[in-house]
Amino acid sequence: MGEALSAPRLEGVTLANYGLVQKGMTYEEVAAIFGGPGGLAVEMELAGVRAEIYQWNAAGGGYAQISFLNGKVYQKRKFGLR
Repeated sequence: MGEALSAPRLEGVTLANYGLVQKGMTYEEVAAIFGGPGGLAVEMELAGVRAEIYQWNAAGGGYAQISFLNGKVYQKRKFGLR
């Protein structure tokens, strides 16, 4: 989880932008919404299914964690976004 914690704090990581992230989006689409790259927190592959969780840290505190399954958003969670 070190890369996720050391990911840059971005101005674009807001509650409003978090709401724009939808199931089926790619990492590139999510990174464009938040204004930069996320830090990789977890990655694994099992039976041909690839799962990754990226974390985007907010400039004002808090973060968004976005889970990708085979390269597409399938789950998201947030903490302390404004």
